Parts: sequence; C-alpha cells; structure tokens
Amino acid sequence: MGDTGPKVLQPWLIGLTAVVVFLFIVFVILLVNRLWNLRRHRKEDDYPETLAADRLGRSGHVNPAAADWDELSDDKKHSKATSL
Repeated sequence: MGDTGPKVLQPWLIGLTAVVVFLFIVFVILLVNRLWNLRRHRKEDDYPETLAADRLGRSGHVNPAAADWDELSDDKKHSKATSL
C-alpha cells in the first residue's frame, strides 16, 4: 500500500543541515566563551562599574581626535569676534 521505508534526504538538504548545525554550535561556543570571560573579569576586578571603561581602553576604540575637537571648539569660541 504505502512506502514505509526510511526517507532519503536530498544531498543539498543534508549539506544545508550540516552547515546550520555547525553555525549553531559555533554560536553557542562563542556565547559561552563571552559569558565565561565576563564572569572571570568581574571576579578579578573589585569594582565592576569600571569594567566598561576598562573594556573601552583595551579594545582600541579610544578616539584621540575627540579630545582635539574639544580644544578646537574652545579656540573657535574665542575667535568669534569679528571686525565690522
């Protein structure tokens, strides 16, 4: 009457499933690693509120031009006097 044997998946479907499972495993491993490191840093530091500033300094995203911009804007405030 009916086909009761095991269903054979298409090869492209097997490959797609393998890629999705692999990416999910990598995502879970990266998430666990991130949480592990965050927990370890909080235990090492006595002051967890300085964690964000410390992370910013270590990541290399400090913008030295921002400090120069403040100085430049102060100079522009002083030079707003015009001769009429």
